[in-house]
Amino acid sequence: MNYRLFSPVGAERWTGHGKRPLIVWLHGGGEGGLKSANYYDNEPQMRANRGALGFSTPEAQRIFDGAYVVAPQAESFWLENGPTYSPRVRAIILDLVRRYPIDASRIYLAGCSNGGYLTMEMTSLYHDLFAAAVPICGVVRNFPLPGDINLTDAQLKSIKTPSWLVCAASDTTVPPVDNSIPASKLIPGAILTEYPTVTWNGITYAGHWSWIYVARNDPQYHGQHIWQWMASKRLSTRR
Repeated sequence: MNYRLFSPVGAERWTGHGKRPLIVWLHGGGEGGLKSANYYDNEPQMRANRGALGFSTPEAQRIFDGAYVVAPQAESFWLENGPTYSPRVRAIILDLVRRYPIDASRIYLAGCSNGGYLTMEMTSLYHDLFAAAVPICGVVRNFPLPGDINLTDAQLKSIKTPSWLVCAASDTTVPPVDNSIPASKLIPGAILTEYPTVTWNGITYAGHWSWIYVARNDPQYHGQHIWQWMASKRLSTRR
């Protein structure tokens, strides 16, 4: 599977030394490949939005004390076969942990839309892999494409990874009432941030684009921003 990897440079700039965190970004439904057109170029997951790039900014790197960021690209879209894609993404993560100085207790997972779905799919499968997860406008059920795989209540209830869900009430593509809201009630201890719209710098975007907020570290809970919340989590001190 194609992926892009950001490696933190100048490790001496960060206050911590030794192994670094790893942030995994899972793209949306439109950023995968298109097998019917022989199109699979490892680019759209970087160009479509600021999801992966936001975590490589100097601000994010300061908060995470210098982090690797990996952005895999599906050959099609995650919802096509999440149970098959999940172990392949996990294999990429484990390979990176073997080859780079990555702290296995600080692996963070975030994704939008289709990627939000796979974020929840993977945390329901791998309880001891991720320190925190951020599903953004994630698909849970009632998505109007034939053959889509949806998440069951049992899967969501089984998630042990600290999870912070983000969505917008104006999302008509993946309505929160059918997806993020019920998921947040089923995932133990989950945090939910539901914005009324997606508005940034005075511009209102499509309601589905709530990843804009996460990519700029905007969501807050009890005074703590979402990147700081992620960075504070370790597998050994989860909640």
